Amino acid sequence: TQKLRGALALLLLCTFASASQDLQVIDLLTVGESRQMTAVAEKIRTALLTAADIYLLSTFRLPPKQGGVLFGLYSRQDNTRWLEASVVGKINKVLVRYKREDGRVHAVNLQQAGLADGRTHTALLRLRGPARPSPALQLYVDCKLGDQHSGLPALAPIPPAEVDGLEIRTGQKAYLRMQGFVESMKMILGGSMARVGALSECPFQGDESIHSAVTSALH
Repeated sequence: TQKLRGALALLLLCTFASASQDLQVIDLLTVGESRQMTAVAEKIRTALLTAADIYLLSTFRLPPKQGGVLFGLYSRQDNTRWLEASVVGKINKVLVRYKREDGRVHAVNLQQAGLADGRTHTALLRLRGPARPSPALQLYVDCKLGDQHSGLPALAPIPPAEVDGLEIRTGQKAYLRMQGFVESMKMILGGSMARVGALSECPFQGDESIHSAVTSALH
């Protein structure tokens, strides 16, 4: 029985490890031409339906109490806000807004951001289970967990017919106007926290799901 449990734990570990390898990294600061934007928008749309986790990894500097949209995915036709992340420097938070299944816009306030202080910071926004009925959001600032919310309303799926009309916007130009800058901004589709940690030079531990699965198999 012990051998069977060990074999099962190893199988689960290999399965999760294999899944965590399947990630795509998109450099959002290089997305410019409409054809390229459509291809990237389709990748994001698909990931919102299929990926276990989606990450927005950015390094930037903002003057004290300044802020603005960091990343947004919108409809060109009617300016529908499908997914948006902003820094609100005056009250020290990150605001995430997205379209819910019922068509309304849902706002999530992630506190303790400390991002608008004139220094360079790395922020990691993790959207867990975007296709699940109750997704979750986590905000890491300089490798430390700042805030998190779970049991959120489900995201509205983006219809395939909308892809050609989607627009990706970043805060690159706006932050420059405020005497700040965006050094890098990447969207990571899929993958584990350990792999994302390697990309961001943060020593995140392995995916919690692996630990939970292996622990369950051994008991």
